[in-house]
Amino acid sequence: MKVKFKLINILLFLLSFSAEAANIGLSGVFRNNPTIGFKNSFEYTSLSPAIACIGISNYLCNNKTTQSSVFPITFKSAGKISEHSSVGATIPTDWRRFDVVNARTNRTETVEIRFVALRGRFNTPNLSNTKLGRENGVYAAYLAQFHLWLRDDLSSSSILDDPSGPCIGDISFDYKRFNSYSNFSWEFENQGFCYVKNSIDLDFLNINNLDVFYEIRSPKPMDMIAGDYSGSITYSVGNGGDFHMGDHLFPDDNTLTLDVNLSVEHSLKVDLPPNGNKIVLEPEGGWRQWIDRGRVPSRIFRDQNFYLSSTGPFKVGLECQFKSTSGACQLRDNIGNVTEVDTFISLPDYFTYTGAPLKRVHLKDSTYVDPILTGNEGRGMGTFHFDIPSAAITSLLGSSSNTTYSGQIVIILDSVL
Repeated sequence: MKVKFKLINILLFLLSFSAEAANIGLSGVFRNNPTIGFKNSFEYTSLSPAIACIGISNYLCNNKTTQSSVFPITFKSAGKISEHSSVGATIPTDWRRFDVVNARTNRTETVEIRFVALRGRFNTPNLSNTKLGRENGVYAAYLAQFHLWLRDDLSSSSILDDPSGPCIGDISFDYKRFNSYSNFSWEFENQGFCYVKNSIDLDFLNINNLDVFYEIRSPKPMDMIAGDYSGSITYSVGNGGDFHMGDHLFPDDNTLTLDVNLSVEHSLKVDLPPNGNKIVLEPEGGWRQWIDRGRVPSRIFRDQNFYLSSTGPFKVGLECQFKSTSGACQLRDNIGNVTEVDTFISLPDYFTYTGAPLKRVHLKDSTYVDPILTGNEGRGMGTFHFDIPSAAITSLLGSSSNTTYSGQIVIILDSVL
């Protein structure tokens, strides 16, 4: 018996993004080594500049499903912002679904995205000569920023806590010569407008240095065909859009596209024990009962264990040196006598075919069991079963003595492409 297997290696493909539109990108790679363990998930890398997880909770920072990216859009006011205006943000916190497509096979998989946090900067005029600046003396710049932002109830002391709306977070302050700004970090608990209010009139207001944090639900790579998948989802930006900063601020781009590239690299490995490719069929307990007493055995068979590790879907097929019309392989002796041998495969329960574990699945010539899906374990002991059909045993033993039946059976395990 000979076992064939193929190792599939797919190179990572990264899509280049146009600089003419507002895009952020995410790349996910699945490249498991079955000899050291399995992890049925992607390793993600942002294709936008890396950002530090400052001002965001440890839960989001340490959550492997949370990704982050620079938000490449700036918001500016068209003119003066009157006091007690609502200044804030809405982001799409609901799960959005879109497809990624295998570049070679056109097979699609579904990805889900939702945004969970926003971080950025309120840029304001120099406040030193305003009412807030004059009231705070030598600390005018710093304390003016402190007293600039109010909650909905117009209390200023609580802005160091949470903003108004479905958010948690805070605002921090800084001052640099002729530029004044406040930094904010807000985590959204659900959909809605999170905001603060300005305590005085502002000649202008800009929001920039924005970063977004989002969660991703991706398909299980061990259920995916190897290859490169790409897809995108586009969000509206501006008043009434998916991302908007209230009625007074306008974006420099009206859409944001998130591009996702997934690379799936599978491996498949089969190990037989020494001489495991040489199969001898015999009754349970050997031939002594037949030789000494002429007792016809109920079975003539051999079970051959093997070790399998796989990180993705694969198929199993059979090729016979001599085959019958039923698709079973045949064995022959040197004078032309023929007998059939049935071939089966059994695998651990976490390998499934048509939703069920593979237990003594019958293999036939030139036919594949396809696809066999790999569970989270992905490795374990399987068994090839070889049986002479019970109806053929009597004729086999009565055909002649001192003869040997032989033939080649090729079992093929191949990754699904």
